Amino acid sequence: YYDAMGRCALELQINPATKKEVLRRARTFTNTGEVIDSTLYVGAGKRMILRRYDKAGNMLTELEFNDKGEKIGSISNKYNDKGLIIESEQQFPVSSGNLLPNTVIAQKNIYEYDKYGYLSKITFENTLGNSEKSTGSMTLLYDEYGNQIDSSAYYEYDQTGRWVRKMDRNNPNNVERIEVVYK
Repeated sequence: YYDAMGRCALELQINPATKKEVLRRARTFTNTGEVIDSTLYVGAGKRMILRRYDKAGNMLTELEFNDKGEKIGSISNKYNDKGLIIESEQQFPVSSGNLLPNTVIAQKNIYEYDKYGYLSKITFENTLGNSEKSTGSMTLLYDEYGNQIDSSAYYEYDQTGRWVRKMDRNNPNNVERIEVVYK
């Protein structure tokens, strides 16, 4: 269903065999047309997901509820002034009856960017079912053309700066090639 401005305000999906609603998504818009919240009902109301966005369209929060209306999961994001995500916290929907000590129940990610705006590092902290914490990080590298690269490989480029051949430094027989056809 569309509102008076032609925006999809309500979306329904019906199972053709059973004629039952399997998904319902309702959206609320600002006066200028940006989505400020989106509510998703899955399985005819058995699960609800509520998302809120900032004016740039970045998701700020997501809340997930079970069929009893109890919150079972959430995501919260923060962005910098350029609209790049800098922090994300997530609570995972887990069943307390089946919770194993090493099950990740929550995760917090911190995102760092280089001077060109490329994602350069993700640091994470996981909370486990036994309340212990585990941490780690991942560093991302880029070549002079802005392509994400693997530090354990050599790259060859075509005349436009696209990489066309990637060779494993430790195993020269492990080669990946990309063929680009220019028209």
